[in-house]
Amino acid sequence: MFIGAPSSKDIAFAAYGPKADGKIVKGLMERMLPCIVEGRNVPSDIVSNAFRRASKPEALEPWEWEKTLSIACALINRNRKEKISVALDHANNDRDYLFGRLLAVADVLERRAITFEEKRATNAIRFMNAFAQRPARTWKTIQQCLQPYLAKLGTDAHYLTRLIDEIGSRIPASEFTDRPLSGLYLLGYYSQRQALYQSNKTKDDAGNKIAEREGQ
Repeated sequence: MFIGAPSSKDIAFAAYGPKADGKIVKGLMERMLPCIVEGRNVPSDIVSNAFRRASKPEALEPWEWEKTLSIACALINRNRKEKISVALDHANNDRDYLFGRLLAVADVLERRAITFEEKRATNAIRFMNAFAQRPARTWKTIQQCLQPYLAKLGTDAHYLTRLIDEIGSRIPASEFTDRPLSGLYLLGYYSQRQALYQSNKTKDDAGNKIAEREGQ
């Protein structure tokens, strides 16, 4: 876990991959200098490249995708006039942000249902690139894929299914379309997933403390 601003070299790898030509990496690092020193916006092509790579997790190793995702979110947020906190913004009703939150809940729900030995990507991750291009149609597919995992979790899935309903109800029917998503959906995905992981960790820690007290 690393918290802080990504280095210009890491940004280059996030945008062009770890096997990027040395000249490309050097050129990007030079272009990033005014952004760091003078506070200028990050060049749009760099942000777009990082966004596209972060939307294709199936093409990257898990660790590489996680790093690319976090850097892409940082770059997207850096260029926004109104910055968004890394913490989940429950009041944000932007259509793209909400779609990203839906994807995160589906991802976490399936991950909780499959066994630890099943080290595979969830359907939310597998369809992530298609979701970014055609969110309404792809969300229908993802929901259908969730059915066996909902049955497997039973009552344990109630909170997540209610959360899906709550988030989905906030997207107006006129906005529930296949218009491609902006980078904001990555921020919604990242923040919602982190919130769910943190919530689960808190519950586990509380359960461990209770077990320790009862064992004394």
